Amino acid sequence: MAGVAPGGSAAVADGVAQAIERLRARAPLPPLFPARPWVPWDGEVHRRLTTGDLAEVPAKVRAGLLLWNDALDEAHALSQGIAGADGAYWHGIMHRREGDLDNAGYWFRRVGAHPAFAPLRAAAVAIARAAGREGNAWAAELAQTLDGGPWDPHRFITLCGGTRHTTGPHPVLERIQVAEIECLLGHCMGTAAA
Repeated sequence: MAGVAPGGSAAVADGVAQAIERLRARAPLPPLFPARPWVPWDGEVHRRLTTGDLAEVPAKVRAGLLLWNDALDEAHALSQGIAGADGAYWHGIMHRREGDLDNAGYWFRRVGAHPAFAPLRAAAVAIARAAGREGNAWAAELAQTLDGGPWDPHRFITLCGGTRHTTGPHPVLERIQVAEIECLLGHCMGTAAA
């Protein structure tokens, strides 16, 4: 995601890079299903994206940053106004995270084949393989399954949905979710600057 200046200025590009670095450093990872009411994880990132120096960043970049920051309401409002596959993708992630899995599936059907799918599949395989090497047999099996074909966002909805009524973090799926946000965000930053 380097070198892109959404909104046109170096200062804005630096601000976006700072927000991304802050969100990458968050611990714990963003939950698959944030508890309501949805409260942004980082208030300063939220302020910058909604009323501060990053409020004029292209919507398809802001939607992703807000979603990563657990500001689901704002991400939803922005994604509704983004035409095409990118908006449908952000919309689908938002509904998956809120737990409306059927609605997420609807939006992912509208996405079709997306340029972010190939790097996401590669990242998901790497994440699952790494967890498999650490002794997570489920993750090792997941890596083999994911490595066998293209990224399937509907399968990911099902995998996330299977954890909905369990306690504790789900680190493999949460890492894949972050990789998904980063892959889509990288795509959107590249097309916003074009």
